[in-house]
Amino acid sequence: MATHLHRHGHHVTAFDASSARVASASAGGIPVQHDLDAIVDSADVLITLLPNDAAFESVAFKIAPRVRPRQLYVDTSTVSVDASSRVAHAFHEAGIAYQRVSVSGNARMAEHAQLTSIASGPREQYLRVRPLLQLLGPSQFYVGSREEARVMKNGPALAGHGADAVRKAISSLMLKLPLQLRRSLTRDQGAEMSQHARLREETGLRIYFCEPRSPWQRGTNENPNGLLRQYFPKGTDFSRYGVEVLQAVAMALNNRPRKALGWRTPAEAFNTGLSSIRKPRVATTG
Repeated sequence: MATHLHRHGHHVTAFDASSARVASASAGGIPVQHDLDAIVDSADVLITLLPNDAAFESVAFKIAPRVRPRQLYVDTSTVSVDASSRVAHAFHEAGIAYQRVSVSGNARMAEHAQLTSIASGPREQYLRVRPLLQLLGPSQFYVGSREEARVMKNGPALAGHGADAVRKAISSLMLKLPLQLRRSLTRDQGAEMSQHARLREETGLRIYFCEPRSPWQRGTNENPNGLLRQYFPKGTDFSRYGVEVLQAVAMALNNRPRKALGWRTPAEAFNTGLSSIRKPRVATTG
């Protein structure tokens, strides 16, 4: 993160407890400061990335009393909603804006500035920090004014999902697609698909069910399921999320390059297929 900001001409100063990361930053031409207070006193924007709740709260509570008006604090750590809420209270008391940013991607994507950022906090301050987030990757989403970005990774128990609601949701989405793209759907044997016959009549989909404990029989969706778990851990209560949050995650994944698609994004592959369907056929004579 610091490397990309530095590379684009921002004045960046690094602070890290890890001597290896300090050495790496220094080798990349980034000034290193060993006094956290000195960094807080001089920076306009403070960005932290910390390994757990304890480290996050330790640093944040040390920063909060020293910040100045117009300074902005951005945390990109993966931490609990409770820890983030406590830190939010401390910064609110100090009169300082606090942005939560969930960053999605792996080391390779970070190296090539392909990360996705999902932010929550005061919108005005998000607009200030967005140009910095754009240097980390092509996709940024603002999802709310409080802990929405944290909640996306820390949901409670799964809410009920009836077969009628599942059928209506799938049918509504499938009927927006050309008939040529509505070919088949393979699911596990969950009760939420008990209205599969009606769904088939409504959409024209051929519907199949894999055998128990045989996820490889629907392997196409296993990798996307793993990617979705980066945002919504198993057991997430989706009733906690607004449509805008779910759409933001869908957009992030649909614009994430995939090896299986030759490093095209799903959106690019879909648009290519859609264009080939809509391309007019021209009859020729010899």
